[in-house]
Amino acid sequence: MPEPRLRPAAAAPRPAGRSIRAQIVAAVHQLQAMAALALSDLPSQRHAISVERLPLPGSSARGIDPLTGLADRAALRKALEEAIRRSSADGCTGSRTKVGLILLDLDGFRALNVTFGADAGDRALVHAARRLTDFLPNLAPPSLQSSPGQSGPGPALAARIGDDEFALLLPGSPALPVLRDLADALAVMVLAAREPSAVPVVTGVSVGVCCYPDQAGSAEELLRGADAALGREQYRRRPESPGLLRRHSAGQAQESLLAELTGALAKREPVLHYQPKVAFDGTVVGVEGLLRWYTPRRGWTDPADLIPLAEQAGLMPCLTGYVLDAAARQSMEWRSAGIRTGIAVNISPQDLLVPGFVDGVADRLERFRLPPGALRLEITERSLPDGWHRVAEQLSDLFRMGLSLSLDDFGTGHSSLERLRRSPVSEIKIDQSFVSGMATDERDAALVAWSVGLARSLGLTVVAEGVEDGRTWSRLEALGVDAVQGWLVSPAMPAEQASGWLRSRTVRGEQ
Repeated sequence: MPEPRLRPAAAAPRPAGRSIRAQIVAAVHQLQAMAALALSDLPSQRHAISVERLPLPGSSARGIDPLTGLADRAALRKALEEAIRRSSADGCTGSRTKVGLILLDLDGFRALNVTFGADAGDRALVHAARRLTDFLPNLAPPSLQSSPGQSGPGPALAARIGDDEFALLLPGSPALPVLRDLADALAVMVLAAREPSAVPVVTGVSVGVCCYPDQAGSAEELLRGADAALGREQYRRRPESPGLLRRHSAGQAQESLLAELTGALAKREPVLHYQPKVAFDGTVVGVEGLLRWYTPRRGWTDPADLIPLAEQAGLMPCLTGYVLDAAARQSMEWRSAGIRTGIAVNISPQDLLVPGFVDGVADRLERFRLPPGALRLEITERSLPDGWHRVAEQLSDLFRMGLSLSLDDFGTGHSSLERLRRSPVSEIKIDQSFVSGMATDERDAALVAWSVGLARSLGLTVVAEGVEDGRTWSRLEALGVDAVQGWLVSPAMPAEQASGWLRSRTVRGEQ
């Protein structure tokens, strides 16, 4: 029998001269590997940081940002005006070229300065600038460049135009949808700016794009349009959940927590505890790996505080990679001991938006010699982005690899029936807020019954979370739920304790 395919089928190779978007994504893959390597080498203590200057070849000090070596705001404006002049000249021949502008803002830059000091902030800016300048040749191939005074798109330009704000000018820009995708990829690339022995860059990145002549008619309008788009993105990304620690309240505490977490990941302090899922005949059908982190000063840190903070800081891709590694390693150890059951881990929509995430999962399966059924990925319904299409392709790729996918905390989000019908998930997990109340609240019971009926009609497996009493167990069994998870069965256990628990029970193989 042939080995299961771990990667989605590759597309046919592109001819020479790949698109800007393809070149960006390829570079991001390399940068993510660098980021993962750097994270494992982070020092446990702060170090004095010397900030290097990045010279801009062939330019004088005027018009240059002294810290990063990029163009400054005045130089960017001049380049914008020149690019638009060239585009207008092209328009006289009937083929006006587009001029794109991408603005990138390092979210939480103030928090980085407060937590690690101003030198660390400067280092973050220098690394972000390097990521942009390193890729400038790909953004403006020599064949597209032209000399001053000539028509044609002209060269791309990177600039630092504010304390934590960068700009990328793209003469000969692609269409607006591709420009937005390119901006997202660049944000990931800048976010991956970590190096061994460096203070971690834990900020998120917001982006805004605008395109001439589609959305703006002048350099000033192009700047204003991109700035307005950046503001809308920052407003959309603002904290919404009451449970999320906000920077303007208790900001110092969360910044300290974030700094400790980054160091703890480097020292492999957080661990996974495993909570079983069982069918009503007592058969174990899987376990969920739940992140636990203990420090003598804080005790056990509540994941409800930790995960939203990591998402806000842009640290989720590194945190998820850490969890996937731990789960894959534990699965390999259990399989060697004759325990074969799937381990479910939670992933964030941020992870699915990172180019290379699917390949990263495939690499772990290969590295730990695991079949796809050894891991199950759970994505929380309430965290799904409005732009479902942005993550649907990655979920489909994971499904084609043979991984099982679950929709976690079902009932707390806004999944449309159409989205649920078309998604590749094979399981829904009904949120404990409904399950725990169904024994006494008929409305909760009705919602659970409706969810079970919907899942059945779509051919999905149903797991109920938060089962803590026998009455709830009985009602769920009567409704035809497939499996339950909760304190009535077992709390989440450390790996050694979970191993003993699993050995004493009937375990169904990997799904």
